[in-house]
Amino acid sequence: MLADLRKIVSQSVVYGFGTMAPKLAGLILIPLYTKHFPLREFGIIGLLDSTAQIIIGILGLALYQGFFRWYFDKEAVAKRKSLFFTLLAVHLVIAIVSILIIWPLSGQISIILFGHNGYSYVVKVMAAASLVQMVVIMPSTLLRVQEKAGIYTVSNLLQMAVMVLFTVYFIVWGKQGVEAIYHAQLIGLVIYLLLLTKYMWKNITWNIEWKLLWEIMQFCMPLVISSIAVVLLNQADRFIIQHFGHLADVGLYTLGFRLSNTLNILLVASISFAIQPMIFKKMDDPDNKRFYSKLMTYFVLVVMFFVLGMTLFGKEIVKIFAKRPEYFEAYKVIPLLSFAILMNVMKDMALIGLQITKKTKVIAGVIVIVSIVGILLNFILVPLLHNQGAALSRFLSSALFLVLIYFYAQKAYQIPYEVNKLFMMVIVGAILYLPAEWVNEYSLLIRLTVKTGLILIYPFLLYLFGFFEEVEIRSLKGAWLKWKQPGALFQNLKRISKQGE
Repeated sequence: MLADLRKIVSQSVVYGFGTMAPKLAGLILIPLYTKHFPLREFGIIGLLDSTAQIIIGILGLALYQGFFRWYFDKEAVAKRKSLFFTLLAVHLVIAIVSILIIWPLSGQISIILFGHNGYSYVVKVMAAASLVQMVVIMPSTLLRVQEKAGIYTVSNLLQMAVMVLFTVYFIVWGKQGVEAIYHAQLIGLVIYLLLLTKYMWKNITWNIEWKLLWEIMQFCMPLVISSIAVVLLNQADRFIIQHFGHLADVGLYTLGFRLSNTLNILLVASISFAIQPMIFKKMDDPDNKRFYSKLMTYFVLVVMFFVLGMTLFGKEIVKIFAKRPEYFEAYKVIPLLSFAILMNVMKDMALIGLQITKKTKVIAGVIVIVSIVGILLNFILVPLLHNQGAALSRFLSSALFLVLIYFYAQKAYQIPYEVNKLFMMVIVGAILYLPAEWVNEYSLLIRLTVKTGLILIYPFLLYLFGFFEEVEIRSLKGAWLKWKQPGALFQNLKRISKQGE
């Protein structure tokens, strides 16, 4: 098991650079946005980004999830290349048809979003970038299932560099407005596809697998419904905030969301990318349930440290990135949004049982229920608590999602997760947040001292409450001694990178 975990750590580091690259561009550019765009325009960016996610979520049909599942299916091994071509072709057709429908309606979409058609051109560029991103999902998924971490990382880093450079150029020297963001995204995505052209060509057989496509469509149809529900749940809060408030309110929430979402970009996504192929590879192993259980415990422990850091230092982080005082209040939504991410991490791990047993209809049903509840919570809490009401709605929805998924997954495929330890990590972390909130009005030195101390005592509190077992302590000490050997980490990263060559 330790060998598997060490492989996950190594691959997570490599995948981390690739996974975070395109999204990290948005984080790097926040100071530029907050300097050149007033808070109201940042709210416009938030609404456009939400609309883009809705387009991708609805039109993508969740086919990449079916590709993940069938790629390791014994019956489909000999047809992997033609299956990849089939799903890539489906995405291309959907993208072309969608652009022909959306572009003529861009003026009406602008009116719906902003009350006038002044952003119709921006809507066109945003839609084009979103649909190309939908196509990009397939070669990115192929890189993941083949564990080509080196190619994945390099291509994504180049995409990020192109996006950042063109965004800076369009805003600073081109004097463009919000459209600059989507011009740069579109250029970066096209270059990404060009970089992967040779790789895709090697993995294509020009044949449509109609039978496999039908099976995957049946598998994914409940996931399509759930994807739409998830997208609406995740993006509805910004539209509801605008309905009950102003674009400036959307701007504050968008900044808080982007900063807290760095947990997903820098940590959660990279680890998830590394472990997902391994989860399906170990489906038939005799020790798979213990592996899944320990994997969740260690995954949540790592994420909890970063959630605690983001939660405690939210005010300081906002002031580092925001270049105008009008943005500073965004820190107030970060704690709830960060803990919502933690709930989603546990939910995704609890989902394993339903994925293995192909209970996608159960997943879809749960997601629809949670989405309806989440949107209702937004309508109730946003008028009362404004941005913090939206953050609280997201946290409560994520917690409900976790509880329902865990219940049905355990019925379908029982895994002995360490629930007591998971509960302990969350409660101890939440309690440590309270003193940090009290010192937020004091000087920077006092805040940094207290908050750093709270993070440092977190593992000791877990130890006092009996979180760590003796065998775990011994194993962790042994693993640390191996990992700290000179060049050990470098050799692991080099080995993984070579797999992509």
